[in-house]
This record gives sequence, structure tokens and C-alpha cells, in this order.
Amino acid sequence: MTGRLTLETLPPAARAVAAAVTDGVGAAAAADAEAFEAAARRLALAEPEHVRVVLGGVVRPLLEELHPDGVDADDVRAVTADAVTAALPWWPAVDAGPLVVVVAGALGVHPEVFPPATDDDGAPREEPAPLPTPDAITRHALLLVATLLATRGGRVRTYLERSFTELALAAAAEQP
Repeated sequence: MTGRLTLETLPPAARAVAAAVTDGVGAAAAADAEAFEAAARRLALAEPEHVRVVLGGVVRPLLEELHPDGVDADDVRAVTADAVTAALPWWPAVDAGPLVVVVAGALGVHPEVFPPATDDDGAPREEPAPLPTPDAITRHALLLVATLLATRGGRVRTYLERSFTELALAAAAEQP
């Protein structure tokens, strides 16, 4: 594969994911809960791992461009607070927890390495808190992308094309 993929050259399933991501991010930016939910339902029809990887490939470069010296805990708090503040008036289901998981996943930090959760009294839990569902991750990733684009500027299309191009290059590198 040479060059950058465009959304028009993607296979139909990938094009459907890209269209739903574009619609979801646009709906989040416009504070349109109905359109946001419709886009999220379309993404739920796709392979969850594919959606996760595509969205991670959009979030990661946005974070890197906004924080060229690296993302620290204060940056995560600020990005999360911005996303919650932007979404809460129109989508009351917004939750900082899944947003943090999206940021950590996009940066390659896996939830298994998080310290164990604690009970209300501060004692470590026997079992860690459950991870958010793939559906919650998807919705919060859409919110995060909309928030990051509002800060950074640019179009989701640019980041989607970059994400799909990187996926294609990685797949080609795995071919014998």
C-alpha cells in the first residue's frame, strides 16, 4: 500500500464505521443527543475491536498534537473535565471513568496495569472495578474526539483517514 487512504477508497464496512464516527462526532459537537445516539447505535453494529482501534487511532494523534511534551495526569483531568462539561447539558449519561479509559487506551496504557480500586474506606478491593462496556467506550470516545477537535481544530475526516491508513500499513507489514 502506498499513500494515504481516503474515506471513499475504504471497503464498505470500514466506510460505514467512518461515516458513523463522523456523524457521532458531529452530533456531539452540535449537542444533538438524538443524532449522537443514532450514530452510536450504528457503531454498535460493527466489530467492537475494529471500532476501538479506529477511534484510538483518532484520539491518539489529537492528544499528541495538543500535548507535544506528553500527556500527564493534569492533562487527562483537564481533557476529561472539558468533555464532561461540554456533554453534560445534552447527554447526562456522560461519565469521567470511560473517558479516562479512552485516553489510557489511546495512549497504549492498558487497564490491567491500573492500581487496584479501593472500597469507600480506602481498603483495596478483592476484585478491580469492572471496565466500561464497549458501547460506553465508543460513546465516550466520540465525545472525546469532539472535545479535542473543538480545542485543536481540524476535521475528523483527516484523523479517520490517518487512522485507517495506519491500520492498513500495519496489516500490510504483517503479511509474509
